[in-house]
Amino acid sequence: MRESCKILTVARFQTRTSALGPGSRAVIWFHGCSFNCPGCIAAEMNASTDFARVEAESLLNTVLAVSGIEGVTLSGGDPFDQDLSALTFLVEGIRAGGLSVMCYTGRTLEQLRTGAKAGVHQRVLAAIDVLIDGLYVDALNDGSAWRGSSNQAIHFLTDRYAHLKSTIMDSRNRDVEVVLDKNAKLTITGIPPKGFMGRLADELHIRGLTMSEQATEVAR
Repeated sequence: MRESCKILTVARFQTRTSALGPGSRAVIWFHGCSFNCPGCIAAEMNASTDFARVEAESLLNTVLAVSGIEGVTLSGGDPFDQDLSALTFLVEGIRAGGLSVMCYTGRTLEQLRTGAKAGVHQRVLAAIDVLIDGLYVDALNDGSAWRGSSNQAIHFLTDRYAHLKSTIMDSRNRDVEVVLDKNAKLTITGIPPKGFMGRLADELHIRGLTMSEQATEVAR
């Protein structure tokens, strides 16, 4: 089967945000993760059956059709748990389209470069500008920018965003976007600071709203 026809499992796609990486970006949240880190904000999403199976070429075309963005952020879930040939086709196509690629993974860069799948991993890495690697550790969630916990590293794999390195590594600024649509579905984009979800629930309660256990739907 051609790489373009192979399947990627997508839990969520957002056309534009400034909360996950530099500039205005589309975001793809892949479904499924090998690690199940305690306290992970995506645990409910990864356990859900709410996802789409999409051909790599179709997903690439959807991304490239978005106007006014400078790049794409891959999150999840873990992108490297996807079909790697399909993932390669996607990231190479994004870069060929002139967009940057930022990617989150629970694997370390060293593991990706030296493991049994190092060859295909390296092809994916060659199309990534910024990699945030490592498992999420709840006790180390200190508000670090772009990272869920301070043990995770930010790797600038190309020079595209190298000018941000001196400021972003020590930053404790996190942007979070919260949208409540007409169907009472709550969408959160970004890495919430510690305690954010509790504060959000309190604010909703003041307004007569109650957040469900999945933190995605709100009842009036």
